[in-house]
Amino acid sequence: MSLRIYVEGGGSSKEQAIRESLTSPGAWADLLTRLTVAAGSAIFSARQWRARSFSTSPARRSWALLAMRRPRADRFSTQPRTMSPTRTVRANGSIGTYRTSRDLYSRGRMDIKLVLEQDDAETLEAVAAIDLPGCFEVVVVPPSVPRTKPKAMNYALARARGSLVAVFDAEDIPQPSQLRIAARAFAQKSQKFACFQCRLGFYNTNRNWLTRQFAIEYAALFEVILPALDRLDQPLMLGGTSNHFRMSALLHAGGWDAFNLTEDADLGLRLARLGYKSGWLDCLTLEEAASTPRIWFAQRQRWLQGWLQTYAVHMKNPFSLFRQLGVA
Repeated sequence: MSLRIYVEGGGSSKEQAIRESLTSPGAWADLLTRLTVAAGSAIFSARQWRARSFSTSPARRSWALLAMRRPRADRFSTQPRTMSPTRTVRANGSIGTYRTSRDLYSRGRMDIKLVLEQDDAETLEAVAAIDLPGCFEVVVVPPSVPRTKPKAMNYALARARGSLVAVFDAEDIPQPSQLRIAARAFAQKSQKFACFQCRLGFYNTNRNWLTRQFAIEYAALFEVILPALDRLDQPLMLGGTSNHFRMSALLHAGGWDAFNLTEDADLGLRLARLGYKSGWLDCLTLEEAASTPRIWFAQRQRWLQGWLQTYAVHMKNPFSLFRQLGVA
């Protein structure tokens, strides 16, 4: 196998307003969201408590838990910029070094694409100075609109070989055995199973208060919400990195939407509408959390715009959407 959003209404009395709020779907959705975040926070805190050795001092233990210190690497090595051999599509200046291990796929089965923009002279020069193995191919994307990650990935996809596709962001540190685990999982599923989303976390969790809030959010999303949706056999809006696809399903869906700012969420819904299944894989990938308000604001702005795009596209014909997803 080759390796890839409460309308606050008035009432005649406070009692009536409370009764109406408790019987409205929005209130229950809000409550469920709060409980999910709380559960995710508890899971994350428990992992931190268990993974690190503390002194016998209660004060030190309390402070360490409050600060959410990053645990030691008990699951896999976090050497910078290392990845397992795989058929990988990456975009917009992604560059890294790759590792080959005897317990993973051989170089003969690797098809690694380094996808770079043509006007990114600095990265192109750095890559040219590296003696890359034969399984590497530098794909230079010519200047064109839109200047987006999904456009670059589609450009590389047309040159890809293999039956499985994995996507990583440039700063990711995946679990070394992740590709092998994903391939085994695909082998146990039918051809209608199109994608696995791996669990995501951060390697800079303890940098500051903002990164710790990101870690709580990701714990709720990738350790509570997505596993629950997977168990309920519901569509998954993908996370954008550490996605593993069947090549045939990805091509059937038309690849990524080059104009969507959250092409991952859109692709997850399109796969579901085509009758494909997606699942959650308990295999960790560490990435870098936004550590300054400026970076955080730009990231959230982009995500919200993309989610609105995805909502507008798929709700253009809601009856067709619900029918294809099996809701109606």
